Amino acid sequence: MNLNDAMKWLETHELQHSKETSAIENRQVCFITKEPIKHEIQLKCMHCFEYDAILNHLLVTQKSLKYHICPYCRKKHDLFIPYYESTSLKNINPTNRIFSNNYLTCVHVFKHGSKKGTTCTNNGHCFSSGNYCFTHHKQIEKKQQHTHTDEICTQILKNGKPCKCKIYDKTTKLCKRHFNLKNKQLNITSL
Repeated sequence: MNLNDAMKWLETHELQHSKETSAIENRQVCFITKEPIKHEIQLKCMHCFEYDAILNHLLVTQKSLKYHICPYCRKKHDLFIPYYESTSLKNINPTNRIFSNNYLTCVHVFKHGSKKGTTCTNNGHCFSSGNYCFTHHKQIEKKQQHTHTDEICTQILKNGKPCKCKIYDKTTKLCKRHFNLKNKQLNITSL
């Protein structure tokens, strides 16, 4: 082999290697469905899959949920994969027992008690509000529901304090008492 042949071989080898690395970096096609990935999950072996496809595959092929096996390289990983809220598989009831994982941890920071300032160390799961364990996700959902329903009246009472009643009419942002008082005043002035 002369120098020119060696240089040609090196160039083709580098070109082939760069194509392989760019394909690995793009990771836009699921190895199971061969379709573009919308909700990506990357296993510990660095293989990426569509979340719904890998979850369905693991639930069908595995008997135990204490580990999962990559369908591409057959490497065994401890624990199961995390729960993603955006899945189309609606018949699954997410619990800590099924979705115990070592991919994500809860990002909730404790505000009170002996653990104040530290983050929760439970298994995390991907929700629209962030990566939380099931316990803290329920707490956040309750807080969000509570803030949406607790719109209060905008009227000021005679003693100067704001009214603490819930809104009756959303357009005027008044409680039922102040809404009726305002309507009475409008009816009297129109006569």
